[in-house]
Amino acid sequence: MIRAFIAIDIPHSVKEVLRHAYLDLRDMSNARKVRGIKWVEPGLWHLTLKFLGEIPEAALTQCSEILRNCVLYHHAFELRLRGIGVFPGPRRPRVLWVGVEERPEVLSSVHCFLDKAHEKAGIPRESLRFHPHLTIGRVKRLSPGTEAFCLDILKREVKTPWFDVRHISLYKSTLTPKGPVYSLIKRVSLS
Repeated sequence: MIRAFIAIDIPHSVKEVLRHAYLDLRDMSNARKVRGIKWVEPGLWHLTLKFLGEIPEAALTQCSEILRNCVLYHHAFELRLRGIGVFPGPRRPRVLWVGVEERPEVLSSVHCFLDKAHEKAGIPRESLRFHPHLTIGRVKRLSPGTEAFCLDILKREVKTPWFDVRHISLYKSTLTPKGPVYSLIKRVSLS
């Protein structure tokens, strides 16, 4: 069994713009002594379109085929990262994220295609409603000040330049004590 997901890669130039806001948030949490946040390193940033979970290695061929079919129906598009949020909310935060602004709205269509096609292949649909985002941190445990920190970061404006999405990628995720390691399995170009 392998852990896998389908994602959009973030261009290096966009990561650099976002990195400044990310470092400010990290510094702010340290200054306030907010503990329990595991910050996601910029090298791991991506926009997940479909989390496949633990799947048999033999299923990768079928997942690659679904990816190839997906790009037949979806064209390259633009998006940018904008806004900061917290799942499920500031009182009991688990995920700190940067949101997505797109034109036209294609991500939901791509996600729906991937979800339905993988369901037919025996990989369950995701239980949560699709909300495109880039995870920048995970709250592992609450500490004094976590809620106030989350409420304050919701007031911040983060905005990157628009960028073209021309590829969708299938990744293997290996969990290690130092964090996940992502290995590219397949990358396909949008028409």
